[in-house]
Amino acid sequence: MRQRGSVIVLMAAAVLLFGYVATHRDPVRRPDPPQAAATPSGLPRVIGDRGFGPPGLKLLVTGAHPQIIDTSTGHMSAVPGVRLADGERAAVQIVPAGTIVTEIAPSATRTRTTLVPRAGRPILLGYSVVVVPALHGTDLYVTSHDPGRTKVTITTPTGAARSSWTVGGTATPIRDTAAGLVVQQIGDRGVADLRVLDPHSGATRRVLSVGGILVSVGPSSAAYVPPDCRGDCPLSVTGLADGRTRSYPLPPDTGNPGIGAFAPDGHRLALGVPGQYRDGRLIVVPGFAEVLDLRTGEFLRVPGLDTAAERAPDLSWSGGTLVLGVWSGSGGQVASWSADRKDQLRVLPAEPPGDASFSSVTVLPP
Repeated sequence: MRQRGSVIVLMAAAVLLFGYVATHRDPVRRPDPPQAAATPSGLPRVIGDRGFGPPGLKLLVTGAHPQIIDTSTGHMSAVPGVRLADGERAAVQIVPAGTIVTEIAPSATRTRTTLVPRAGRPILLGYSVVVVPALHGTDLYVTSHDPGRTKVTITTPTGAARSSWTVGGTATPIRDTAAGLVVQQIGDRGVADLRVLDPHSGATRRVLSVGGILVSVGPSSAAYVPPDCRGDCPLSVTGLADGRTRSYPLPPDTGNPGIGAFAPDGHRLALGVPGQYRDGRLIVVPGFAEVLDLRTGEFLRVPGLDTAAERAPDLSWSGGTLVLGVWSGSGGQVASWSADRKDQLRVLPAEPPGDASFSSVTVLPP
């Protein structure tokens, strides 16, 4: 699915990261921020009023410089337990069991994933594995691939295997939900199916799509576009529990959404469209973000934000606030948007180091 395999292997989200961090309760005596901020001319570009985030809004940055940003103060701190050598990069998930760290070195051909518990020494979960936290409790689904089959091991926070199961083909878990474990499964024909599996046995509970290009998986729905999409395709949203699908015509010149993020209440879906090269890479059509109201079908374009070619903005939600990350070759910028202030973009006091090829930023739930 358009190079999403490697993204999912290192997810922290694409598509989709989860985390639990204590909230900042008393952001008093903060310095007054400047009234406006804008990037230099060129791409990427973020333009809007600069301001602090609300108390408790913290962000997780992954890549070569993993860190946690408190947007209510602008303070940045290292992710506990993450230590990288020069040149290494890491995708990071903060989960109830601790911190999952997937590292890759410049010369490495495989990734190394460990669990850093809240107390104790790091635990090796495996090489070139995909790890998804269980919806409830502290268990982890650790997935490894062999030719023609996939093994999923339900693993405790101590690293012990509670149980395991196998399925045919290449199955990549995306998210554990109340309806089951959502996976993308590629069979012998090379077609990517989106399925809901029984998390304890691997049995298929529901096939959501056959060959669709995945955009996002939320707590109760999945969004995807047709497999032959070349731009301005209808967006399908399917319920994980009942399989009901609704189709939404995308606005003209939207292109293929690269990523998406469902709002926690399930009423909105943020879409990120990557920038594109045209005329032999002489022209760059900027990427952008838009928000779909799933009840009315209305699309709202997020103002003041353009991304570079081949990169969509990072998207994640904190309640009704959409947080967006935009990366260049030297670092990132973070902004927020909400439907009640649809014509305004707020630039948050966070400019984390990183790069467009690997870094990402996502909201840490309180």
